[in-house]
Amino acid sequence: MVKKVITYLPEGNIPLLIFLVLFLKEIAKHQEVNKMDTSNLAIVFAPSLLKSKTGAKEEVKDSPYAQQVLLLILDEFESIFESPKIPEL
Repeated sequence: MVKKVITYLPEGNIPLLIFLVLFLKEIAKHQEVNKMDTSNLAIVFAPSLLKSKTGAKEEVKDSPYAQQVLLLILDEFESIFESPKIPEL
C-alpha cells in the first residue's frame, strides 16, 4: 500500500524521500550511541514529513498514523524502493 501511495508523489519528491530515508537509516545504525532507533526517528520526523492539510488539531490526532507510516518506510525501505541508490539532488 505504501509503495503505491509513494508513486503518487511528484516526480522530484521521490529522490528526496529516498535521500532522507537513507540519511535517517544511517542515523539509526548508531542507535547504541545516539538512542535514535527507527521508532524514535519516526516520532521526531513524521510530523514534519507527513503533514496534514486539514489543520493543527487533526495533525495531533493523525500523528500516530504518520509515525507508523514513516516507521514502515524506514523499516521496509529495501522492499518499498527496489534497488535503491543514493539519488543525485
